[in-house]
Amino acid sequence: MSALTNQFTIDTPSIVKRIAKLLNQKGGKTFLVGGIVRDAVINQIHCTTFPLSDYDLEVFGLELSEIEKILKDNLPYFISQEGKAFQVLKVHHQHGYKPIDITVPRTETSTGPAHTDFVVTANPQLQIKEAAIRRDLTINALYYDIQKSQIIDPFGGLDDISNQVINIVNRKTFKEDPLRVLRVMQFAARFGFTVSPATIEISKEIVQSNMLLALPIERVQQAFMDLFFNATKPSLGFQFLKDSDALFLYLPELDKLAHTHQTPSWHPEGNVFIHTMQAINAAQDISEREGLSKYEKALLIVGALCHDLGKGVSTKFIASENIHIAHGHSKTGVALAKDILKRINAPEHIQKRIPILIEKHLLLPVLYSNHTKGINQTRALYRLIQELQKHQLSLDMLLWVTESDTRARNDNVEIYEPLDRNDVPLINEIYDWVAVTRIEIESTGSSHQEVVDGSDLIRIVHKPQGIWIHAMKHLLEDIVFDPEFRNLIPRPYILDEENNVTEKLIHTLFSFTENYMERNNTSWQFISQNEEMREKLLGQFMIYYKQQV
Repeated sequence: MSALTNQFTIDTPSIVKRIAKLLNQKGGKTFLVGGIVRDAVINQIHCTTFPLSDYDLEVFGLELSEIEKILKDNLPYFISQEGKAFQVLKVHHQHGYKPIDITVPRTETSTGPAHTDFVVTANPQLQIKEAAIRRDLTINALYYDIQKSQIIDPFGGLDDISNQVINIVNRKTFKEDPLRVLRVMQFAARFGFTVSPATIEISKEIVQSNMLLALPIERVQQAFMDLFFNATKPSLGFQFLKDSDALFLYLPELDKLAHTHQTPSWHPEGNVFIHTMQAINAAQDISEREGLSKYEKALLIVGALCHDLGKGVSTKFIASENIHIAHGHSKTGVALAKDILKRINAPEHIQKRIPILIEKHLLLPVLYSNHTKGINQTRALYRLIQELQKHQLSLDMLLWVTESDTRARNDNVEIYEPLDRNDVPLINEIYDWVAVTRIEIESTGSSHQEVVDGSDLIRIVHKPQGIWIHAMKHLLEDIVFDPEFRNLIPRPYILDEENNVTEKLIHTLFSFTENYMERNNTSWQFISQNEEMREKLLGQFMIYYKQQV
């Protein structure tokens, strides 16, 4: 399909055909351009279903003022001119629909490092190849002749679509706009295309020149959100960032994971970066399977992207056992994720919800494991649901993050393809257990067995009834249901053979908390009510108790 012109049919609305006919009758030559041509070709060649909705026209042979007059004289629609630099006519043909954009061929000359530093010169007399050279990628440089049902392909974009490759049109023009690096990122992820060596090479040059630093943060946010909203293979976007050295610029915490090893018997896929790439591809698969909205999809992919960031700083190699461990990574990863999300200016609803997903991403497998050992985890699941709801999150979202993590263990690392859900029995077992336990919770409300009874606390501590009991229950539940604590402290020092909290733990925690309150001038009531205070207290207690036992 590499010929200059190719017969092709794009289903075009009657208003677009009418505009093209009007302008062509007055001496113009009107083409559909941009994403709609690219997406129509991709849909036909690769049997995809990308929506076709943005109809952009480029008109050769007529000045923009002539086009405006022709349209206003012949169409009953409101026509506006927008954009001082690019001069775009917009035909507002139907309420609730995107207007049709009309431009004339132009040349663009860079005048500075920013992506807006251009002098734009309209020139309707340009030839198609001259006009198309300003476009970033060959797949975006296709022109569709509406009347002849013919695609004009000046730079081999059709072959690149067939081969699923992203290629630049021209080194000089591509390098003039640093935003194009992030466009390549999101196109690779959206279409599942690989990026050509030439495109990676020129992108590296842009990164090394620090031109990306001149991009407005709003454009950075838009590029990443486009990836999260529209990706069909999100790993390809991040692999391109890594190959072009841009990953270290925007997400150094993620870049570090490529050098963070894991124990092969637990993670046959390899390092944590590979694991994360498989996880985000699994997240995309889940979003499609579950019919998630684009906002839910973005939240899930970001959750999978950030879930193991803490391993980059928490992983240690135990030479005597030949294993890598990353105790505490779900907590250390929270701060790292916050840094990343702030750096790319992620929307507030994502910045608020991701930390709790990271912190709790290990919890469901732990609860299910306890359940299989005969430990009743209904109360634990109830607490988890309540905590997620405080952050306007559903248990389903955490389940999907858990599934993404669990499926990311495929030893075929070449394609970042996660395991199929049905190849990981644990996933279906967790889903089934959660479904049954949810029904139990809904039927009984919050009246589930507590980890310790108030009367037992009074007997063990020898202290009269008071608010301290409520605070101690909170602290003990946080310990019993915290997988990080359970990883650090052997089970017999937390629960006895009958799954009751050990008296040693109760005594030690009570004494430690009394001393903590004195040092920090706080009270049992404040500890009972303040989750952040309990988290700080238990962080110190975890270290102390490990030394004691």
